[in-house]
Amino acid sequence: MKKLFASCVLLAVGFTAALLTIDDSRQTQAAAVKAKPPMIAHSVYLSLKENSSASKQKLVAACKEYLGGHDGTIFFATGERDEDAKGGFTDTDYDVALIIAFQDKASLKKYAKSSRHLQFIGKYGTLFSKVRVFDATFDRIE
Repeated sequence: MKKLFASCVLLAVGFTAALLTIDDSRQTQAAAVKAKPPMIAHSVYLSLKENSSASKQKLVAACKEYLGGHDGTIFFATGERDEDAKGGFTDTDYDVALIIAFQDKASLKKYAKSSRHLQFIGKYGTLFSKVRVFDATFDRIE
């Protein structure tokens, strides 16, 4: 009986130590988030006037060429809308999506004025029937 009691005490002490470690880790993570400026996600949803498969593929390639690799980019992705994702809350009113996460608002502003971004708009802007842009700031958790 004494061994069982001792085992339970050791288990309780170990569990408490684990909880304290988790809580300490969360506090450290929260402090790290506060120490870094928020990043900004630039999400663009493009609807094409002529939305054939070839047109979508051409636009995705153009996004990669003109809009990828800018200074301050943390993440870049572009692609066609998933045709299988339908129903519920899924918005299907676009053909190509572009998502870029920038390290800060200054990087987004620099991107917006860059020659490659402006060339992209000049060369492909007339192909769009609708453009929706969503910019949001996020805390960084790395």
